[in-house]
Parts: sequence; C-alpha cells; structure tokens
Amino acid sequence: MRVTPEKSRMTMSSIHHIVDVIPRPSVSSLRRSGSENKPYHKLISYDVIEEKSAQQLLYEVAQERDQRKVKEKWWTFYEKLENYIDNKKYRKQLVNNLDDKKQWAPLHYAVFMKNKYICNRLAGTKMDLGELTDETLDSKDFRCDINILTGNGENVLHIAARSSSIWEHNTLAAGGNDGSSMAFIKELIKRGADVNHPDDEGRTPLHLAVMGNHLPFVKYLAITALRANILHLAFIPSGQSESELHDMFKYIMGEPDSDIEEEKLPWADKAANFAQQHTLDNRTPLINAVCHPSITADIVTTLIDKMKMNPKDQDDQIQLIMAFEQIAKGRSPKFDHLHSIIQACEPDTIGQLVHFPCRYNNLKLLQWLINSAKQNKKPCKLNASDHAGYTPLLTAVFYRSKECVEYLLKLKDTTDNQLINKENQDGENILHICAKHKKSEDLLDMILDRAASLELHEAVDNNGNLPLHVAASTSHKSVFEKLLPKPLSYKKSPFSIKNAQGQAVVHIATEAMPPRIGPDRHYVEKDHSSKENNSTREASDEKDDEGNDEEDDEESKDRNFGLSILQFIYHRFRGEREYSQIFLERNDDRQTCLHLAAAKGALKIVKFLVETVHLEVDTIADRRLTPLHLACQNGHRKTIAYLIQKRASATLRNAELHNCLDIAIVNQHEDIVKELLTLPNWRDLMRNSHPVKDTEAYDTPMRKLIRYMPNVTIWMIDRNLTRTVGGHANHVFKKLYDYEFYEDISLVRKWYTQGFQLPIEKETCSERWHRRGCGTLLYCSCCCCPTKSNNESNDMVAYTDDAYTLVSNHPLFIAGSQSKCPALVEHPYNICLRSQMYSKYGFFRVRLLTFLLYGCFLGLLTTIILLGKQPEYFFAKTNRNMTNDLDTCAIVSKNLTAANDPEALQTTSYKRVKKSYYAFLITLAFKNIILIVTLFPRITRIASSLPEICALVLSFVYVYDWTDWQSPVIIRCPIQYQIGALGLLVAWINLLGYVKRTSYLNIGIFVAMLQLIAFKFLKFIPVLLVIICGFGFTYWMLIQNQQPFQTPIEALLRTGFLMFDIGYEDRLYGTEPYYYPLLYLILILTAIVFCIFILNLLISLAVGELPSLTDRGTLWQSQMLYVLLSDYSIVMIQFTRLLNCISCGGLRRIIRKKLHNGKSHREPVVIIEADHKNERYKKLWIYAKETVFGEKIHNDVTQKNTLTSVK
Repeated sequence: MRVTPEKSRMTMSSIHHIVDVIPRPSVSSLRRSGSENKPYHKLISYDVIEEKSAQQLLYEVAQERDQRKVKEKWWTFYEKLENYIDNKKYRKQLVNNLDDKKQWAPLHYAVFMKNKYICNRLAGTKMDLGELTDETLDSKDFRCDINILTGNGENVLHIAARSSSIWEHNTLAAGGNDGSSMAFIKELIKRGADVNHPDDEGRTPLHLAVMGNHLPFVKYLAITALRANILHLAFIPSGQSESELHDMFKYIMGEPDSDIEEEKLPWADKAANFAQQHTLDNRTPLINAVCHPSITADIVTTLIDKMKMNPKDQDDQIQLIMAFEQIAKGRSPKFDHLHSIIQACEPDTIGQLVHFPCRYNNLKLLQWLINSAKQNKKPCKLNASDHAGYTPLLTAVFYRSKECVEYLLKLKDTTDNQLINKENQDGENILHICAKHKKSEDLLDMILDRAASLELHEAVDNNGNLPLHVAASTSHKSVFEKLLPKPLSYKKSPFSIKNAQGQAVVHIATEAMPPRIGPDRHYVEKDHSSKENNSTREASDEKDDEGNDEEDDEESKDRNFGLSILQFIYHRFRGEREYSQIFLERNDDRQTCLHLAAAKGALKIVKFLVETVHLEVDTIADRRLTPLHLACQNGHRKTIAYLIQKRASATLRNAELHNCLDIAIVNQHEDIVKELLTLPNWRDLMRNSHPVKDTEAYDTPMRKLIRYMPNVTIWMIDRNLTRTVGGHANHVFKKLYDYEFYEDISLVRKWYTQGFQLPIEKETCSERWHRRGCGTLLYCSCCCCPTKSNNESNDMVAYTDDAYTLVSNHPLFIAGSQSKCPALVEHPYNICLRSQMYSKYGFFRVRLLTFLLYGCFLGLLTTIILLGKQPEYFFAKTNRNMTNDLDTCAIVSKNLTAANDPEALQTTSYKRVKKSYYAFLITLAFKNIILIVTLFPRITRIASSLPEICALVLSFVYVYDWTDWQSPVIIRCPIQYQIGALGLLVAWINLLGYVKRTSYLNIGIFVAMLQLIAFKFLKFIPVLLVIICGFGFTYWMLIQNQQPFQTPIEALLRTGFLMFDIGYEDRLYGTEPYYYPLLYLILILTAIVFCIFILNLLISLAVGELPSLTDRGTLWQSQMLYVLLSDYSIVMIQFTRLLNCISCGGLRRIIRKKLHNGKSHREPVVIIEADHKNERYKKLWIYAKETVFGEKIHNDVTQKNTLTSVK
C-alpha cells in the first residue's frame, strides 16, 4: 500500500491518519453556510470523536448508497483535500490506494454500490459543480485508471458482476426492457473497462456474470468475450429459479428461445463440446448440474446427450458415478432428474452407485435407486463389491449409516443370509467392521438379532483376527462384551486363539491405542526416541511425584487405552481357575502382557498386572528380555521407577549381556541413566561387560557412557567417582578419584562371567590372525609361550595380550578422543589419571630423555653446518664456475687438499663433533625403529615420527663422506649441500613437535594453534593456485621480455611472490650468476610461514579475535597428549612381551609371582588422590608468590562454576 502524507500524526486504529499540515483557506470553504464559519466553531473538542483523514472520507463517500448524501460527503472530502499542499499529486495516491479489508480501491466501492456520482468524479470528465459553487473541477486530476485491479486481480466489471446493488431492481433478467443497471455497465465499458481481463483464478467478468445468473450482462459481454468455458459456472447456486436456470443454460448451449432474436455467439462452434469439458479435478458440468436445487430433467438429459457417452468408456461411467455421489451428499428432496443417469449406467455401474447412499446414510436415495433400477430393468446387485471388497451393507456399517443398515437388513436377500455373510478383501465380515467403531453398538444389536444363528463371531480375517480381537484393539468394552460367545467354554475360548502375529486378546488389548481423530491426536506411530517427545512425556510423568498414581495427561490415557478390556476380562472370569492362565499367555516373542505394557509405558496397565493379576515382574521373554529392559529401551521413566520399587532386578542381562543401564545408555535416555546411577546398587550396574564382536575387547557401561553421553559422564564422575576433602578456603583441599571403572583390564572378564570360571580355550595362529590381522606377526613367533598358565587367576592378568586392544579400549583414551565434548577431554578426573600414568611408567622421564637426545642431535647438526661454507666459496677459490657436476666438485676438493687449505680441511674439533653426531643419530634411529616395529601395522600412529625420520636421513646424507676425496675436507657438492639445508630446516621444524607435547607454561598450545592455521591454509591452496595461475599467465603474456617473467614457470613464481614482497629479484637476479633451485622452495615456505602463519597468529593473539582458536588448540594439545600416552603404553606392552618371549616366559612368571605374593594387599578399587594444596611444585610457587611477588592480603576465591576446571 502506498504511504500518504497523512500517516505522520494520527494515533487512531485506522490505516489512514492525519498529517500536521498548515491549512490554507479555499473559495469553497469560505462559501460554507451556517455555523461552520463562526470563530467559535472548533473551540470545543471531544475525546470520543477523532478527525477523519481524506482517505477515510473518500472511502465513506464511495460506499454511500443514499445519493442525496453523496454530494455533501464529497464536499467534506474535497475541503479536507484542499488542506494539503500539492494536493494534485496527492489525489493520485488517494484513488490508487487499496484498503486492508478487501484490497479494493475507492472506484471499486463506488461501482459495487452503483455510485454514479463518485464514478464520474474519479474517472469521468469535466463537470459543473452546480449550486454549491461556481468553480469547475476537472475530475481527470484524480487520474484514476478505470482498469485498476483489486488484490485478487479483479477489475470494475468483475465488481459489477458481483454487486447486489446493481442487480437489485433489474428487470431484464425476467424478460423486461433494458434498465439503469446495464446502462451503468455500458458506461464503464465505454470508458475503457477490459471485458476479457482474468482475475487470479482465471475468471473473466463473463464467468462471474454466469455465476450470478445475470443473463442481460452475459448477452452483452458475449459479443466481445474471448473465453467461453462458462457452463460449469452456470450451475453454481445463486438463488436462480428453474426458468432462469433454463434460460441461461439454453443461451450458453447456443439454443435461444424462439421469442428472442437468434444471434451468432462467439462460442457457437464450441458449444457442442461444453458438456464434455473437464475441470482440473476431472469434473464435467453434469456433476455441478445434478446438485443444483433448480435443476430439471431436461437439462440433465441434454447434458448426457451432449456428452456422447460410450457405454464401454470407463471415464464416462466415472462421471456418472461422481454425479451420483454428489447427489448422495446433497440430500436433495427430488430425484426425478436422475432417471437419465440410471439409463446411461451399465449394470455393473449401478451396483457401484448403491454404495454412495449407504455411505452418506441417504435412505430416500437408496430406496429410490433400488426401485428405479427395477423399473429400468437394471436391478441393483446388493451383493456387488467395490474396489476394497465392501458390499453396500458393509459400507453402511463402516460409515455407521443406521437407517440404511436397518433397511438393508430387512430385505429378502439379507434374510436369506446372502448379504450378511459377505467379507471384504481383508477377510473382515460385518462383525469385524462393527467392532472397529465405538458408536456401532446399536448397529451391532440389529446385526446380532438377525445373525443369532450364525457363527460370524468365530470367523477370522486375513490377519487371523476374530471380531473379539478387533474389539480389544479398539477398547470398546460394551462391544467386546456383546461379541463374547454364549455359553463360553475354555476349550473353545477365543482368549486362547492367536492371530497371524501370534497375539492373543490380552496382548492386543495391552497394545491398543486410540484411533487417530484429527491432527492433534496421538497414535501408534509416535517416535518416543526424540528429545522433544521425551521431555513432554517426562513432564507428564512428573505430575505425580507427590504420590498420586493417576495420570490425566492425553498421552498417558492413550497408553492405557486397553485397560478397561483387561479389567473386564479379569473380573468376568475372576473365580474360574482355568481362566487364570489368560494373562500368562505369551505371543510369538514369548512376551506377556506385562512386557508389552512396560514397552509402551502404560503405567496403569503395569500396576494392574502386577498388583491385581500378580504377574511376576522379572518374567523373561525371548532374548532374555524382562519388562524392565523394555521400559528402559523405550524411555518410560515412571514405569521403570515403579518396577524397581516392586523389586524388579536391574542387573539382569539380556541375550546381548546388556543390563538396564546398558540399554538406557545405548538408546540415549539421559534422564533414565541418571536415575539408574542414583540407585544404591549403581556399582553393580556398572560392573558389567560383554565381548565386542570379532575382537578381543570388552565393552562396559562406562565405555558406552563415554561414547554415547559424554555430558552425563561428567555428571557421573563428579557425583559418584569424586570425593572432595576440604576446599579452596581451607588448609586442606584434596580430591579422591575412584578409577575402578577405568582401570578394569583385569576385572572385565570377571564382570563378564559374573563369578563363573570359563574353560581356557586354546587359540591357533590362524584364528588369532582372523581377529588381529597383521598384528599377529608379533605374536605367532611366541606361540611356545602361552598367554596365561592354567593355574593363573583371571583377576591377576589383563583380558588380552593384544596391546592395541588394551590401549584403544581403555576408557581414558576413549574419553580423550571425544573432541565434541572438550569438558570431558580436559576434565580433572581424566587429567589426573593421565598424569599418574605418565609418572607411574616413567613416561615423563622418557619424554625428557628423548627431548634431550634430539636437542643434542640438533645442536650437533647445526654446529657441523655452521663450521662449513657453501660450495660456491670453494669453487671461487679454485677459479672454477659453480656447477652440479660431481667430477668438478671432486677436482675442487683434491686441489684444496693438495693446497692444504685450512678453511677446507676438517679439523680435530670438527671430527669430534661429527662422531658425537653419529652417536646421537644412531640412538634416535634405534628409537624410531622400536616405535615402527611396536606400532606396526598402525601406520597412522607413526606419522608424527616421519619428520624426525626425514631429518635423520637428510642430515646423514649431508654429513656422511660418500667418497674418499670428501674425507679430509668439509666441502660438499651443491646437491648434497642443498639436501643438508633441507634436512636442517626439517630438523628444526620437527623440534616444534617436541615443544607441542610439553604442557609447561602452555607453550605447546601455540604450536597446536599454528598447526590449525596450517590445516586451514591447506584447504585454501586450490583457490590460491587458481588466482596465481590467472595472474601469472597474464603477466607472462604482457611482460615476458623482462627477466623475472621470461618463462611461464618463472612468471607463476614471481606472481606468487608479489603477495609477499620478499626481494625475489635481489636474491635470484643479482650480480652473482648462480643460484640454487632449492631457493625457490625455501622462499615459498618462508613467505607462507612468516607472512601468513606467524603474522596472522600474532595479530590474532594481539587483538584477541580468535579465542575459539585458542580453545581448539588447547583441546588439540590435550588430545595429542592422550595419543602420545597411548603410543608409550603400546610400546611398553609390546616391549614387555618381547622380553617375555626372549626369556621364554620368565618375565611373566616373575610378575605373576609378585602379584600373587601381594594379592592380599591389593585394593580392588583404584583411588588416586589429587592434593591441590600440598603438591611439591605448587607449594614452591605459592611460597614464591607470597614472599617475592605477592602483594595481596587475601587469597583469590574460585567461583563454584569454575571448580570443575581445577586441575
């Protein structure tokens, strides 16, 4: 909608407001009579009366029907309009605005109300204003387009066709002469109104005129009409009489009456096919015509004749069926016009027509159809089935059409039992269908009275369901009671009969759910695994925490839908012993009603079965499932609490060896897991394990908890596995961590066997190869040394001797790999155990030793390189040009040796440094060989050692004297010298790997952050290469005459260096004629590292724009420490096994003897004490802060929400 100048001040609720504009006097205002010109006219203000805007006044005058008030309101509007500066421009905005209610302009309202005066003012010519003033108003100043459209795309002719004011006193429709209505419409068309404009639904004014049965308008528009598909619209009810409808139909079909002059219509050639035209929903005019209250038999007969139906054409028969269905819906009091339809129908089609009166309970139409079909010698087949196998009687029962059912049951065919025994395609008889609907009790009584001698209640459908099964599924107690056979014997009891799914009546009643009625109802296919449904369900369960067992929420009622049937069965046969077995019936999965109720969360049914029927709460079904298992699997917390209250065992395991806690964790029901972990026997739930398929590993609830619910793991560690002594403000502050469920490598087998001793099974090398793959190569050579002796206890050794399985399946390393939960990775519980393992096995000393070894190696390599000089210097001494030829290099070396040049000869100190270098090189090489052998075949684990291996190889190539002429001199050939330079770079870069592993002063975090930036840059390299190629080849085309761009390759390199500006020409195109090819690579790496990595990292740290990068770097470093610890652990286990193999089991016997001697002192639970006040280095630092650096009187206080981050 356009914004008018009036919208700046007024606060009224209308869409138009008053603008604060200084009014100016006008000639017309000065001529107003009465009190309006008196000085006290507007001194009194009324709060309830708000001044109207010009737009509101224009809409009011356009909708005014009293022609006497039109002029007065028009002048009120015009006077208001003169108050605005530049009102000529504002007039166009006023007439083109659409209101919010109907999206109409003022001209549309004027046409709808047949307001000629306003139409002339808005879209007319110059007119004299008459008595009120001698001024002349040019209505063209309003500039209103006669074809202005509404929000629905309608123009003024559409509005005229819909107007009740225009056609209120029309006489031509009844055969009279032309009146003022048509004159008004002709004036609109004369002014340019488009007669063929379609609205948003594709309807022209002609379509709306036909819908309104305005025959004069139709005849006038027919002269210029372009769209002629209007027959469907003629049968839309609009209060037409039979004669009016008949005249309109004749005119459209091109058959005018004899007293009206015949004229050629634009659609005369197409009128013959009007009756065959289809809408988008496949409806012909016949379907609309039969439902019209003023329809006649002649019109229907004409339409059928015009349709030129072929009796064998199925589409034509479908149109007749659809037309008859509309009649059945409409409750029309007359059916005489349907004889033509019956005559045009095939006998099979008539059999289908009977279903529609039965569906819509139209008894009169049903009686008329049966009688009419007999008169036309086309009798109705009352036993004819539709596409679903339903007969008319079954259809009437299904749709609960009581009158039609009662009528059909009285027919002779029904009395002879020809109709009542019929079944649909699903094998359902009339009792099955009755049992489906709750409101079918009266129908069931009628059917049972007529079918008392039949055994319909013993018939089963295609799924093996009796009518009693169906009644149980719908929980219709009264219907269920009526369907019970009388007398009832246990041998032929329907309660023992199972359907095709193996369910008896009690099982079906337990799983019953209400039918879906509308989109807001709950139904069976609900997803109970989603968090949203869980929260809704748990919120409803919390309503009864005060002891009230009743659940009144909608979902709870749905779950307990079949309780009434179960209660009826129990109380009906309560005193009969033989019927006590009804509730003990099991389905094909050997599940009882209690299993099904617990799986569905039907708490009321569970209580009824446990407290009233007295079923065993721990009854076991197939796969060793108990009701508590199924409740945990589906997440029904209140049902779980009730079963545990009734002494249901939470530690029973199913066929997969999962207890209730395992099942809840796997199905990710967090609330239930927390509830189970608060039970008094939570440790018994945690002490469970089962083998992982095709591996030697065992899975435990702790491992599942870490993988499936890391956040709950943190909660469980803080609540159950951590005990705090003292606090920050106390002298003592300790945390005791319980690692029973982490350090469990010797306990999981005991948890798996639950105390039973399993027989020792010998395993061949082929079987072990199947489980371990290439890793078996490290074991098959030791088959002579058994893994465990026969007299060795299971709780003294690990559950496997495979190092990878022990380490990878350790809960600590599983927790360390949870990158999506940094809080768990860096939790003090895990950090403490990691530090303990580093200290326990001497890994800190190993790390320090390897760092010192590598530092010495790097220092010696750097010293050797610093003691030498580049080959070009020695080539210049012998007056030779620099070249890569080895023979030339040998000549230079021999000449310098013969000249006894002190700068070229190896000194004694140089040789000592060289020998020391070889010693450290051999040590590091041996270390890496041990890593490769022990970590084989996990290639990815040795990836961190590859830079060190490359540095060792490259530096050895540089330092080693490959020929005799190199032994006395320090000179190296150009190629060898470049290899040494690259080795030196790799060696120093590899030092960052050692720095990254250190946690002191958080230095390693910066290396991890640098590595993250490098990985991000690798993803950007393809984009960078495309940009460099585009600019580089362009430079080569334009300035290839310059030296840096003479070749395409050099042009690409120079273009890449343009980004960094590192003096490319000065170093490669200076006065010296020779440069090393390796310089290209070094320059590129220098530019990338310094200009991208280092600068961006420093800038980010300086301005603090990358806090997330710091967090990721911290997480990455922490995970790297876990990986390093796992590598050390694997190496230690493998090395211990190797020593055991060499000693033919002697080492294992020594360890076993020590464990056996100290077994009485061995604690079953590993407790690690983390003292936050008395640690050696921390006490030293606290003392230094207080005595040297400290200026604070009081200690800092740590907030509660940060206690979990204390390490």
